[in-house]
Order: sequence, then structure tokens, then C-alpha cells
Amino acid sequence: MSVRTGKGDSGFTDLLFRGRISKDSDEIRALGDIDELSSYLGIVKHKTTVRKEKAILEQIQVSLLIIASEIAIAPDKKHKLGALLKKEDAEKITKIAYQLEKKAKIDNCFYLPGEGELSSLLDISRSVARRAERSVVRLLKGDKSANKNILSYLNCVSDILYILARSKAGKKRNK
Repeated sequence: MSVRTGKGDSGFTDLLFRGRISKDSDEIRALGDIDELSSYLGIVKHKTTVRKEKAILEQIQVSLLIIASEIAIAPDKKHKLGALLKKEDAEKITKIAYQLEKKAKIDNCFYLPGEGELSSLLDISRSVARRAERSVVRLLKGDKSANKNILSYLNCVSDILYILARSKAGKKRNK
């Protein structure tokens, strides 16, 4: 099977059960941001030596695939599947964030990225997570049937990445 179809050359692509869609649509923008986040998390996962952190990052990557699947499905088909990202998923990631925060002992200082390779990659991932969250907010705005668990999940992911970045940083700086 070839990855190359030649169908996207005109600025459109195919989405699951949806047909052709413009590559500059809100859906494709959100999917691209989620894909970029997952890619950065792959680098971070590769670089970290802490097994628990690797597991958390991989769990987030799997959830990002679920979120992307939910975004890619046509709105009229979503009611048949229901929410793919469950409330329990959002609650679980929130619990992880609180656990990490207790251990990290973060004060109210501002931090400059660049104190180390891993903390910098986590900061980039956090920034991409925030962009992905904004893209999804834009996409879901006004959609009464939207899965609200997605927004709380993405918001929590960026918090986790911030906490992990601070735990990897060598120095903190006040501003």
C-alpha cells in the first residue's frame, strides 16, 4: 500500500466518514496541532530516563490519537459512536497532574526555557499543547454535542508538561 495517493495535491484531504475536506479547515488545523504535539512527546519520551514519565507521555499520546479520531469523524456520525475520550480519561489525567505537582514543589516564579535539553523539549511540547487546545476550542465552539472531556484533557496535558519541564530545569529565574 502506498502512502502517496496524489489526491491531496489540490488542497483537500479525506477524513473518516466525511469525504473531502479543505486542508485549511479548522478540523485539519486541530488535527495537525495534535499530531505535532504527539511527535514532540515522542522525542521527550525517548529522551527521558524515568519509566513513570515515559508511561505518562505514552498514555497522553494514545489519548491524542483518540482525540484526533473523534475530531476526524463527521458530526452526524459521532452520535452513533458516542464520546471516544471518556470522562474517566480526563479525570485520570487530572489526578496525575495533581500527583506530579505535589512532588515538583513549583513556586510562583516565571521560568525561562533553555535550562536543559529535556526541560526545553517539554516547554516546546507545552506550547504546542496550548496551541492544540486553542485549535480544538475554536473547532468545538458552538457545537453543543462536542465532547467537553477533550478540552479539559488537553488543558491538563499542558499543565503536566509544564510541571515536568520545571522538574527537569536546572535553574529558575524570577521576573
